Amino acid sequence: MVAAAIDAGGFRAAAEAATPTGVGRTAAVRTASTSDVPVVTTWDQTVQRASYAQGAGYQRLVAGPGEPHAIRTDLWSRFGPPTMALAAFAQMTDLHIVDDQSPARLEFMDRYADAGAPHYASYPTDSAYRGHEFLSTQVVDAMCQAVAGVGKGPRSKKPLQFTIVTGDAIDNCQHNENRWYIDLLDGGQTIVPDSGHIGLDQSFAGGALTNGGTGDNHYYYPSVPPQQVPGNQYTGTSGLGFPYVPGLLDASGAVGAARRPFVSHGLGMPWYAAYGNHDGLWQGNEPIDNNLVDVQGMTVGSSKTSGTSADLPDDYSDLGTFGKLMVAWELEGTRVVADPNRRLLSRKAFIQDHFNTAGLPVGHGFQGVGIDKAYYAIPSGSGDLIRYITLDSTNTNTDGFGSGAAGGSIDTDQLNWLEQQLRANSSRYIDTRNRIVTQSGVQDKMYVLFCHHTLNTMDNLDDGIFGGIFGDRHTGDELKALLLRYPNVIAMVNGHTHANKIVPHPTPASSPISGGFWEISTASHIDWPIQSRIIEIMASPDAQNAGEFGSAAGPATLSIFTTMVDPAAPLSFGGDTSTPAQLASLARELATNDPQEVSRGITRRMGVSQDRNTQLLLPAPFPLHAPHPLGSPIAAARNKDGCLELFGTDAQGNLWNTGQQTAGGSLRPWTKLASGPGWQSVTASSHQDGRVEVFAIDQNGYVTRRAQTSAGSSTYTAPQQFDSGFTSVTAVQDQWGGMQVYATRGDNTIRHRWQDFLNDDTASNGWFTPWTQLGGTAIQLAVETGSDGRAMLVAIKEDGLLIQRRMNVANAQTESEWGGVLPLDGILDSIDMARNLDGRLAIFGTNPDGQLFRRFETAPAGGTWQSWVQMSTQHGSTTLRMRHVSAERNGAGKIELFAVDDTGTLYHCTQTDPSSTTWSAWESYQFQLRATHTFAGL
Repeated sequence: MVAAAIDAGGFRAAAEAATPTGVGRTAAVRTASTSDVPVVTTWDQTVQRASYAQGAGYQRLVAGPGEPHAIRTDLWSRFGPPTMALAAFAQMTDLHIVDDQSPARLEFMDRYADAGAPHYASYPTDSAYRGHEFLSTQVVDAMCQAVAGVGKGPRSKKPLQFTIVTGDAIDNCQHNENRWYIDLLDGGQTIVPDSGHIGLDQSFAGGALTNGGTGDNHYYYPSVPPQQVPGNQYTGTSGLGFPYVPGLLDASGAVGAARRPFVSHGLGMPWYAAYGNHDGLWQGNEPIDNNLVDVQGMTVGSSKTSGTSADLPDDYSDLGTFGKLMVAWELEGTRVVADPNRRLLSRKAFIQDHFNTAGLPVGHGFQGVGIDKAYYAIPSGSGDLIRYITLDSTNTNTDGFGSGAAGGSIDTDQLNWLEQQLRANSSRYIDTRNRIVTQSGVQDKMYVLFCHHTLNTMDNLDDGIFGGIFGDRHTGDELKALLLRYPNVIAMVNGHTHANKIVPHPTPASSPISGGFWEISTASHIDWPIQSRIIEIMASPDAQNAGEFGSAAGPATLSIFTTMVDPAAPLSFGGDTSTPAQLASLARELATNDPQEVSRGITRRMGVSQDRNTQLLLPAPFPLHAPHPLGSPIAAARNKDGCLELFGTDAQGNLWNTGQQTAGGSLRPWTKLASGPGWQSVTASSHQDGRVEVFAIDQNGYVTRRAQTSAGSSTYTAPQQFDSGFTSVTAVQDQWGGMQVYATRGDNTIRHRWQDFLNDDTASNGWFTPWTQLGGTAIQLAVETGSDGRAMLVAIKEDGLLIQRRMNVANAQTESEWGGVLPLDGILDSIDMARNLDGRLAIFGTNPDGQLFRRFETAPAGGTWQSWVQMSTQHGSTTLRMRHVSAERNGAGKIELFAVDDTGTLYHCTQTDPSSTTWSAWESYQFQLRATHTFAGL
């Protein structure tokens, strides 16, 4: 259960430096499009179909529960608490901005991909037409608003550095599509989602080209009453249930809602672009300078393709090359208004368009006007630990006769350039003879690569000269082999397949260096589930003890968090087409009911949970020196009168104190016990005489203690320091009545100290025995005395796994008086213990995803545990992400929990009855404490 759960340097400056004065277009001085939908990631709430059952019919969308981050250990099994944020950025991919009125589109081919007779989905043309494609600009606008609204990594809280668009931003490499896409991401620009004769709809969906919507039943006519199109596959009694939306598209001369101009919201951050096959090929498959078909003239001309007079076979495999040519040569058309803005773009022209921008950086990564190279390295600062490289995997040299024309590949010059880039910041790599090469004086950096194609779709080696006989193109397997020789490569981020999929690529067994990289592919904006992705990279501390990770020091653990983002659009458009967000809502609903997608399995592009919200683990390729995780910022102890005393450290390093006015009652006002900065974690327990003693760790690792001047007092003795070098601490009263303190040091060893005389808190007498070492290593501890007087110690190791130790005798002090170190199932990153009134011990903890769990002993002093049970963290309509928890039993016999969420807010709940498994609702104390394990990098 728990085991399965659980502005960066250089970017803004580089973007501004790359923007010459006066270059770019002035943003429109208007209010950008906005939505009233709260912007959240799928960690908080998901968008689901009402039913995923096959044959369930037209489905509306409903809100679903948030999806936790699945921990993936395919490349590395050590968890390691992430304490340093290295990167946070957004990925958008396969936007497919569509000019659905373009003459060059082949909508009629979609029907050949239908399931059933006569073609049985044999034709690979299922994306030639979509019933919602006329709303592509509004969908992208809503996605920009969502990404901008999220603004920071949900796990690291680090502001997003940039957004990367990994290709297929446009659908048919047209200039007008390209302008819409750039203006949408820049923001503040007027978008007119119309072409040809502006204000006159000449699309199939508008009905003007199909005899008012009655001439072809294979298209969706949203603004034509269903009774006027009998037998339509989308609407009517025999159709799929697509809605009738009057005024959405109007071919009578009025401007339909889908064509209405709007001002783009934009991303509000730097954004970069990769080159996709739809950005450079006609319909993503054929070269624009094809000598056999004048596709350039067709695209800007006055005849919109509506069919072909060629006789197509039932099965696509029987079509052949000559058959494809016959289809192209015998196209039929309907007269429309010509539009030069529909011109097809060469790679050079596509790149040049990115220098006409109101956003940053000018060029969006591409290296200059007139340069015909779509691969580049994103500028980074000298202190940045990650370099980003964008590759061009699109093959525009194909002659149209090779297999897999939509597939990608890498040319030789680019592959050589890539290796030079990787070698420049790799102190070690593997040469072609499988030997480790070490480079002195090289500053190590990690690499994240962006491109459009997935590795297994880089299969198009056609170079346009008789099918690639000169071998200038290289497959995804060749690219992967190169990347696996450089351990500093940690991730490749791409799209193309319109599906969420995350694939581990481990180094070969024969490699002298273990590791690998993750390939992260993300869904599109045109097909369900219509999602983008936030990617965060965090590091854990380097291993401290010999042998922990198989070496003297061992690598840190890298965690790559991936979190899906849905467009900022209502779940239902509710018949309202007045805003871009409402139109985006309609588009998403239509997309999840697209007949081609439904017939092939509507869940296939969603991926499984391990492809969406994830924590991807891998070993750090070089030392990162992430800070050590700290102990809890919240602690509770019981006063003599049964009221609980509470302590906390805030983000500024102040130490605070309050207490209950009655057992289980309200708190007195908080008072500052010690000013910051520096106070980092805290624990507390009580003496036999009822006085509470508090132990806090400062920024130098000193454990400082002070005690109440009298039982129940709000005043404390002067601070006294124990030794330094500690990172977390916990305390408990033993059977004898004395205090026992347990702490972890920076090397993760566990130290123990005890009170020598009851109720004596002096350094010279009450605490004169020095620290002793206990077996095992840990980063955080919890301890509680059992009903038989023997304490139980539960600890979190640096890999997130749990161990437990139990005293062999009550009041144990030395190592020999303790039982062995035993594993305890679960992965947690905070923990505390308390004892039920019936004598059973209880463990409470939060996992890496902020979920809260508890488990009870099976019997008092039994030493065995019931299974973990997840506790609700619902507060109103919000699911809280708990980061720390403290537990203590009050004088009424009920355990009270105090938890800090990821915003630092303090919450509280109580057992409904002594020893009960049910709890009160969470209440907020509206007090801000330290939310994270550490300040560094966050």
